Amino acid sequence: MSSSRKHFPIIDVSAENVSLSVSRPLSLALLGSLSNPQPRCPVVLLLDCSSSMDGRPIEELQRAVSLFYEEMTSDPVARLSVEICVIPFGGNVKVMRPFETVMEAAKRPRPSLTAEGTTPMGEAISLGLDQIRQRRDYYRQHGHAAYKPWMVLMTDGQPNDDWQEPAAAARRRAEQGRLFFIGLGIGDEVDMGTLRNILPADAPPMQLKGLRFAEFFRWLSDSLKVVTSGSTTQQRSIPAVDDYDWTL
Repeated sequence: MSSSRKHFPIIDVSAENVSLSVSRPLSLALLGSLSNPQPRCPVVLLLDCSSSMDGRPIEELQRAVSLFYEEMTSDPVARLSVEICVIPFGGNVKVMRPFETVMEAAKRPRPSLTAEGTTPMGEAISLGLDQIRQRRDYYRQHGHAAYKPWMVLMTDGQPNDDWQEPAAAARRRAEQGRLFFIGLGIGDEVDMGTLRNILPADAPPMQLKGLRFAEFFRWLSDSLKVVTSGSTTQQRSIPAVDDYDWTL
């Protein structure tokens, strides 16, 4: 194996201890938890849907996100463990899909992405962190063990809002071992310098080769399958990026 191949660090997926109280009647949410006792792996997709993504880029991203859901659904463990939250940012920032397991997501149409507006990346990062905090609270309240959260940032430009404070908060969580935060630059106009300042030093951004979104999401789905195949206290090595040919 060549020493130049790109690897992310071995991922520490260890989770916070979760206690389950049985001193009060079981809520409907807790009954749902008992029907699916698998540990949860929350994944936030921060997707640049600004106007510069219009045309083939947004079409390829849409297709790849749909394939990602299909890949995750095909795995008997990951479909119960991986919970996806989709946050597009283009003009407005919104939670298009709140956290739900892939199995739950299979019951509804895939997220529909459109390209419009500017690039409020800082607001998107802040919203992503808020969603993760809320979901971790939910896991603790309802007795779910959990893997380390993932946050994936994809952009073809540069932020046009105040991004420094949200980025610093995300980096701190990553440096404390509480978040796996990765970023992907798209196209020739992406500001890779700003992306490097946003992301943790040990997980610098990579640039997508052409519009190979599908290859990236295949790597992501295979990585999540590896993570969820073990316990929440294991450190696991995810697949090498170069095996998937999606980065320059």
